[in-house]
Amino acid sequence: MLAAARDPGRPPSAPPAPGAAAPAPAPHTTSRRAPGELLTSPSAPVSNCGRDNEHSDLIMRVGDALTNERGVR
Repeated sequence: MLAAARDPGRPPSAPPAPGAAAPAPAPHTTSRRAPGELLTSPSAPVSNCGRDNEHSDLIMRVGDALTNERGVR
């Protein structure tokens, strides 16, 4: 088993040394948006069978998943 290396002169709760990499943020697991709420603005469909807006951006809603033709995310 590998142990994380730590500067023995620093207590475990001390902030990282200057220039050290910041810890990765926790993954975002909750949403304050309602399911189905539009994420793309403007959201009026104008092309690509109603999938794209006037800027040719894909219109997305909360809960949509991007997949390829085989259904792989």
